[in-house]
Amino acid sequence: MLTIGQAAKELKIPKSTVRGWVGYYNDFLSDNAKPPKGQVKRLDNDDMAVLWSVHFWRSEHKSKAEIYDLLGTGERLVPGGPQTSQEAPESNESTEDIADTITSAITLYQGKIDDLTNRLIEAEIRAAKAEKELEVLKELTEKETPQSENLSFWQRVFGRGK
Repeated sequence: MLTIGQAAKELKIPKSTVRGWVGYYNDFLSDNAKPPKGQVKRLDNDDMAVLWSVHFWRSEHKSKAEIYDLLGTGERLVPGGPQTSQEAPESNESTEDIADTITSAITLYQGKIDDLTNRLIEAEIRAAKAEKELEVLKELTEKETPQSENLSFWQRVFGRGK
């Protein structure tokens, strides 16, 4: 049985977060996890399975309501990963199949990275062209506007200060 502090250390999260989860998800915890006021909360293995599940699902950006519903179905995750605490099915995939899947994912992400890199370069080129056009416009307006008006470039462009 673990205290809130020990559970927080195992989950690598603040004690206040564990306390909040124990309060919010107390319908799924043992009586030891919710003792009368003034007594130390003790978390057993089933309680920790609930907290590991909450921790994982929060990292997956699930809402409190979604997590509550998942816990209500009896689903629990084992520490450190998305496998359910129920017996995991046997995998028929060979190491080569898994490696191929990972290689495909890496190729897909590399393609996305390349696309984003190209789009960034194109945006930087457009920004450089716009800066150059702005400089030319500034030079033209300075030549056409008498210096005696003492207006800034932007005042001249937008006709303010008259």
